[in-house]
Amino acid sequence: RATLRVYNGYECREANGEFLLAFHSAADAYGWALLAQTAFMKLQWPKRLLTHNSARRIRLARRDVFVGLRVGIGISSGPFTDVRPCARTGRTEYFGHLLNLTARIARSAAGGQIVTDYDTLMQARASSGYNIDFCRDLGSFAFKGIAEPVRMVQVSDASLLARAFEDIHAARVSEPTVDLFNADDAEVSSSIAHVMHR
Repeated sequence: RATLRVYNGYECREANGEFLLAFHSAADAYGWALLAQTAFMKLQWPKRLLTHNSARRIRLARRDVFVGLRVGIGISSGPFTDVRPCARTGRTEYFGHLLNLTARIARSAAGGQIVTDYDTLMQARASSGYNIDFCRDLGSFAFKGIAEPVRMVQVSDASLLARAFEDIHAARVSEPTVDLFNADDAEVSSSIAHVMHR
């Protein structure tokens, strides 16, 4: 939570270990997610926890790939239908289709993985020059309650590239595209980015 301010973010709500976070931009959300994944590996986890399969240390070529709890993070942005202050925190809360989409994206991520929809990534690239060199197209997926298939991308950076994941937890509709980042595909809209992680 302490790292949220570094990337212009704040916690909207928390329930059962799932957090809904809001950021000024998608690029801020990506920056925080990458920082958080790296920071999770540097925490002083209890030794007993590190003996559990889903939290144990995994190394590759003398580098840590995973250490401690694996947190899946999903990022999406777009318009929202309503804004109200949270009764508990007084902070702004957002409502609408975007929240449903973001929750589906977040729940599809494996522990330790950052996933986003293609449109949000292209918005970050167009508006702030976000570096997409380490991103990987995952293909398009169908999500419950979402009318159209969503093209999904795994977000990474050089320090997290050694992480390997199985398919995300959603029904694949189409395979990844060979030419993932054709600049003509970018659609830009002004909106806030939302992150939900578990």
